[in-house]
Amino acid sequence: MTRSRTLDTVVAVLSVAVVAILVGGWYALGAVTPTPRTPVGDQPYRLGRTAGASVTLRAPAGWDRVPTGDFDILKFVDRSGGVLIAELTTGLKDFATAAPRRLRELQYSHIDAHFTGATSSDAGFAGDICDATAGARTGTCAVVGRKSLLVTVLALAPSGGQGADVGAVVRSLRAVPAPRPATEAAK
Repeated sequence: MTRSRTLDTVVAVLSVAVVAILVGGWYALGAVTPTPRTPVGDQPYRLGRTAGASVTLRAPAGWDRVPTGDFDILKFVDRSGGVLIAELTTGLKDFATAAPRRLRELQYSHIDAHFTGATSSDAGFAGDICDATAGARTGTCAVVGRKSLLVTVLALAPSGGQGADVGAVVRSLRAVPAPRPATEAAK
């Protein structure tokens, strides 16, 4: 009986050790594998997948795009550690309710933001500009809407750094039009 308990203990310890090595190896591999970075070109970048429920924007020159795994989020970084994130939310019904809710969502992500003024674009996007702080990073953000589209733009830079121009990003926003129905296109 002692022999089987000893064997059971050895098997249990070895099993835990193997799982720990696998999990630790996975995290170590993730830590040493660099995030792919694609230099930003002079082109529009698309937020959203569906025409009529997506927008394009232009990112600052000299920045790099990094993958997010989400069609509704674009992320750009610069060499100094600055970050620019744009997020699309569709189905907007009431901007006056949605904009403050977006700031609360940022706070859940440990980003302190408060509205400081208004902003708009020639393409019909309008909303509020805000100051943002996340730990030692500071910057600006904007929450703008057009019809059923809500776009949040957040730019943060490390202490003493220069962040992206959120106003320029908002001015570059363009809604991607929905395709015309086939009967209308044939006319």
